[in-house]
Amino acid sequence: MESPPESQDAQSQLTGPATTAMTAKDLRSNIARLEQSRGTGGGYLQTLIQHDDESVRWKATMALGRMPLERYGRNVTGALEVALRDDAAAVRRAAAFSLGVRGDGDCVGALLQAMKEEGDADVRAQIWLAMGRLDNGVLRMAGLAGLLEDAPEAQRAACQAISTWPKECDDWNRAQMGLTQVAKEGADDVRWMALFTLARRSELRGDWTPFLEALRRKEATVWERLFATLGLARAASGQDTDETHTAEQWMELAAALDAATADPDGRVVTEALRGLAALGQGLTSRTRERVLTHPSKHVRAAGLRALAKDARSMEFASALDQDPSPMVRKAAFEVIVRLDPSHGVSLAREWARSGEYWQRRAVAEVATALRSEEASGILVALLTDEHPQVVGAALEALSKSTDPAIVARIRDLCGHEDNGISLAAVAAIGERTVTAQDLPFLVRAYDRARGDVGPEVRFNALLVAAKIDGPEPNGFLRVAASDEDAYVAQVALEQLTERGAELPEDLDPPGASLLAPETPPEFPVEMGNPRVSIETNRGHLVLELYPFVAPTHVHNFLTLAARGHYDGLTWHRVVSDFVVQGGCYRGDGNGSGTWRGADDSLAQEFNPMPYSAGALGMPRNQNPDSGGSQIFITHRPTPHLDARYTVFGQLIDGWETLLELEEGDSIRSVRRVH
Repeated sequence: MESPPESQDAQSQLTGPATTAMTAKDLRSNIARLEQSRGTGGGYLQTLIQHDDESVRWKATMALGRMPLERYGRNVTGALEVALRDDAAAVRRAAAFSLGVRGDGDCVGALLQAMKEEGDADVRAQIWLAMGRLDNGVLRMAGLAGLLEDAPEAQRAACQAISTWPKECDDWNRAQMGLTQVAKEGADDVRWMALFTLARRSELRGDWTPFLEALRRKEATVWERLFATLGLARAASGQDTDETHTAEQWMELAAALDAATADPDGRVVTEALRGLAALGQGLTSRTRERVLTHPSKHVRAAGLRALAKDARSMEFASALDQDPSPMVRKAAFEVIVRLDPSHGVSLAREWARSGEYWQRRAVAEVATALRSEEASGILVALLTDEHPQVVGAALEALSKSTDPAIVARIRDLCGHEDNGISLAAVAAIGERTVTAQDLPFLVRAYDRARGDVGPEVRFNALLVAAKIDGPEPNGFLRVAASDEDAYVAQVALEQLTERGAELPEDLDPPGASLLAPETPPEFPVEMGNPRVSIETNRGHLVLELYPFVAPTHVHNFLTLAARGHYDGLTWHRVVSDFVVQGGCYRGDGNGSGTWRGADDSLAQEFNPMPYSAGALGMPRNQNPDSGGSQIFITHRPTPHLDARYTVFGQLIDGWETLLELEEGDSIRSVRRVH
C-alpha cells in the first residue's frame, strides 16, 4: 500500500505561522487540522512543501491536493509543482496524484516536463493517471506513449488513465489500437486493465477482438476473463443501435457469452448472463439448467433475467419463486411480471401487502411493466409505506407520470418530515419537465431540510429548480448562495453563473483561519494498520484499515464500531459483481453521520490506494465531503472509483461471506481485533 515516509525525527525551525520550534509530529498534526478545515493557513501549508522532514513534505502535499480548486487555484497548484520535483519519490508520487485530483489545467506543462525526467516507475504511474484525469488534448496525445512503458506498474496506469478520457475524443482510435496490443501482449497484471478500459467504451464503438481473444486464452486470469466478458456484455446492450457488425459477428458474440456461463468464477458468469439478457435470445437448455441450479445466488438471479419470453421460462421462474434467496425470488417475480402481466398484477398486489420491505420495493420497481391503471394504483398506495426505500422506489416509478393527481402527490412530499422521502420527491420532479409551478414545492423542500440528509435535499432542490426556463428560480438561487453549508452555497453560485444571472453582491468568500481549530479533535495516531472483524448473518469479514492515507475515516469507523453503532444494521444495497453497502441507520442509504454527531460529515481523503477487489470505501453524494457512517466493499477491481471515493481499508479474510451477502442481510457486530 502507499504509505507516507517515516519521520526523520528532526526538530525543525519554522519561521511563519507556527512561530516556534516544532517537531515533525507537531507539524503533521497542524497539517491534519488544516486539511480537515480545507484551509491552507494563509499559505502555511505551501511553506511546508520545502520542509527538511520528508514525512512533513509528504503530508503537506497530500493535504494541498485536497484543497478545492475553486477556492485555492494557482497558488496551491504552484506548490504542488514544486513538490513534483522533490528529491523523495514518495513526495513526487503524492504531488502527481494531487495534481490529477485537483484538475487544474495550469499544470499541463509541469506534468509533461516531469514525465520526461522521471526515472521512478511508481511516480510515472501517478503522472500517467494525473494526465488522464485532466481533460486536455495535449496530455491525451502524450499519454498514448505510456502504453509503451516497460515497467508493468506504469503501463497499467497508462491503460487506466485512458479509461478516464471523455466518451468522445479524437484520440480514441489510436488508443484502442494500443490497448488492444497491450491486452494481447502485456504482463498478467496489465492485460486486465487494458481490457477494463476497452470494456468502458465497448457500448459506443468497438472491435470485439481483444475480448474474444482473451476468453480463448487458456492462461487468462480471472480479471481478464471478467473484463473481457463485461466488454462483450456492454457491446450486447448496444445491439439495437449498432450498424457496424454483421449477423455472423453477433452470433460469435452470443456464442462467446454462452461459453462464459461455464466459467468457474460466478462473477464472470453473472456478467455473461447480463450480456445474454441484453441480446434477448434466451438461454440454451444446457446453459439454463447450469445457471438456474448454480450455487451462487447472483448467478441464479442473473440467469432468470436472461430467460426468453416463453411458457417454459415461466415454469422456471415460478419454481425459483420459492428459492431461499430473496435476491433470486425478486428476480423470479420480475420475470413473472414481464412474461405474464395479468398474473403479475395479482402477484404484485400480494407482494405489496408483504411484511418484507424488499418485496414491497420490488413491486414499485417492476410496476411499470403492469397495465398502466393497475400500476398507478399500486404505486400511489406505496407512497404511504412505512419504509423510506419503498416510498423512494414508488416515487421514482411515478416520476414520469403527467397525471395531475400524481404530480400533486409528488409535490406534496417535497418538504416531508423525513428528509429521505423529501429528497426522493425532489428527484422525481427533476425527472420530467420542470416548470415554474414546481418552484414553491422545491423552495419548501429546501426550507424544511435540516439535520441528517438536509444538505443533500437542499442542493438537489437547487439543481432541479435551475432546470426551470426563465428567471423565476434566480431569487431562490441567490438566497441559497448564503447557505450555511459550503457545498450547497457553491451549487447555488454555480447555477446562477450557468444561467447568466446576477450574483449576490454581499457574499463573503469562504476562507479558513491561519491555523484552523482542532477539527477533528486530536485522536490517537495508529501505529500500523488496525484490523476489524465484521460479523454478519452469513459469516465474518476481516478488514485491514489504512490510517496513513485516510486517518479521519479510520478513526471514524473505529470509534463508531466501538460504540456499537453498526450492531444490528443491514447491508441495504448489494449489486452483483460490484459492491455491498451497509451501515445506514435509516436502512435506505440516506442515513449517515460521524463520531462527532448525526448531522456531521467527513471531508474526503482521496488517496492513491486503488479500488482492488475487496477494497473498503466510503459512500458519498455529489458533495465529495459528505462521507459518514456507511461503508462499501467491492466484489472486484473497480478502477473507475479510484480518486473519486475514499479508500480506507481492504478485505483480507471472508471472501466467501462477501459474495454470499445480499440486500437485507445483517451486520451483527463490528469489533477491532488488532
